Amino acid sequence: MTRCRSCEAHIIWARNQQTERLMPLDAKPVTTGTLLLDPPPRDGREPVLVTSTHPLYAARVGAGEPLYLSHFATCPNAAAHRNTDQLGLFAEKGPSGN
Repeated sequence: MTRCRSCEAHIIWARNQQTERLMPLDAKPVTTGTLLLDPPPRDGREPVLVTSTHPLYAARVGAGEPLYLSHFATCPNAAAHRNTDQLGLFAEKGPSGN
């Protein structure tokens, strides 16, 4: 686990399957979350995001799996990070360095 360089909140990194980019998530699951995580593969890469478009999303939510929020939705300095992270505030890479 790491911290946001902007607001110091604890965050975790997850890989977006569609874009292959890393996305910061609030580290603590919340009932208002919208994202599930698949566990990291054995090669040490980051967990993968599971969104509501995934065929098993509803079943997994119904089974009580923890839900997470994008840190972009909760960071008080999120406007500084829109589209590109020009200030490098989320620049810390995940465990694989990507």
